[in-house]
Amino acid sequence: MAQGDVLESVGKVLVLFASIVLVTLLAFAVLAVFSYAEPFLSPPQVVDGLLPATVMSIVALVAGTVALVASRFLESSEMNPPPH
Repeated sequence: MAQGDVLESVGKVLVLFASIVLVTLLAFAVLAVFSYAEPFLSPPQVVDGLLPATVMSIVALVAGTVALVASRFLESSEMNPPPH
């Protein structure tokens, strides 16, 4: 397996993970705001609870995108090697 293929696979997994986490966090935030838990959960508590997972998913999304771009860059440089 070439290095570009590994980067592409890792990038796709990270982007998929980040997408699933962000959608789940959005759904939880909507449920927390409009549920019966409103008297028990204030908005700052919800934000404090969701912030670490949000940051982690954004980092995974950026890392996955960088890995996908790097794999494409490696693929194009292997196809067109520089002249000697």
